[in-house]
Amino acid sequence: TSINCLANNFGDDDLATLLTAIEGTSVRSLCGLTEGQTVADFSKQNLKPIDCKIIAAEFGFQGFIAAVTSINCLANKFGEEDLATLLTAIEGTSVRSLCGLTEGQTVADFSGQNLGPIDMKIMAAEYGFQGFIAVLTSINCLNNPLEDGVQVIINAFEETPRLRTLCGLEEGVEHIDWSDSGKGPADVALLATDLKAGRAADAVANLNISEAIIGDAGTTLVQAISSSPTLEFITIGKGVRLPLKDDFDSDILDASAKGIEPGGAIVIAWWLTTSVVSALTSVNCLHNPLEEGLQVIIKAFEEDRKSTR
Repeated sequence: TSINCLANNFGDDDLATLLTAIEGTSVRSLCGLTEGQTVADFSKQNLKPIDCKIIAAEFGFQGFIAAVTSINCLANKFGEEDLATLLTAIEGTSVRSLCGLTEGQTVADFSGQNLGPIDMKIMAAEYGFQGFIAVLTSINCLNNPLEDGVQVIINAFEETPRLRTLCGLEEGVEHIDWSDSGKGPADVALLATDLKAGRAADAVANLNISEAIIGDAGTTLVQAISSSPTLEFITIGKGVRLPLKDDFDSDILDASAKGIEPGGAIVIAWWLTTSVVSALTSVNCLHNPLEEGLQVIIKAFEEDRKSTR
C-alpha cells in the first residue's frame, strides 16, 4: 500500500509512469507514508524538485498524505518553483505546517540545521497561510547559512508582533554571551533585529559577541545598539569591551591585534562619535583584518578632528 520513491534520480516521465502504474492498485503512497499518519518528516533528505512533484502528486490522488497535518520540508534542495508547487498542492488540505510544527507549538528551534534562503521562504510562506507557525512566540534560526534569506525571516518577524525572538532568547534576558561561539553576519543580523525590536530582548544590558564575524551586519548592529535604552556594554573582536552609557575610563583605546574585521570597524567608528569617548585621545587599530573597514575608521577620525577645531 506504500512505496517510498523519494530521493532518487527520477524525472518527470518516470513520475508519469509511476502514476499510471499504480492506477487501480492498492498503492496509497509514493512517499513512504502509512495510513492515518499525520506528521511527515522529509527534512534533510537531499530531496530535489522531482521529489516535490512526487509529494504534490500524492496529494493529487488523495493518498495517505491527505491525512497529514504537518510536513517538514526544510533543509532540502528545493527552489522557489518547488515551494510554489507545494503551496498549490496543500491548498484545501489538512496541512498546517511545512516546517514540521505541531498545533499549539509556541517554541521552535531551527538552529544548526543547515537551513538556507529557501528554508526562510518556506517559513515565511507558512506565515502567509497562517499555519501552525503563526502562534510561535520564539524561533531560533542561529548557526545556519541563511545568506540573503536572513532578510526574509526578519521581514516576517517585523510583521508578527506575537513572535518575540529570532534567536531563541529567554524573556527578560540581561546578559548575552556569544563569545567564541563562531557566530557569523547572519546571526548578528538576527540578534540586531531582536535588540532593535525590544521584545524578548528588551532588558539586555551586556552583550558579548567576541570572535563573532559581524561583516555586513555592522550597520544593522549599530542601529540596534544605538537605539537600545538598556544596553550598557558591547564586546567585539577579541575582547574589545566598549561602554555605551558611562564614559570610557581611559584616554587610549588599544584595539590592536584584536581581530577587528570590517563589521567591527563599523561598530568602533560609530562608537567614536558618541559622548562616552570625550576623554579619548588615542586609538590603536593596527594589526587587524580591517579591509574596507579601514576607511570607515579613518572617516570617523577625520570627522572627529573637524568637530574639535
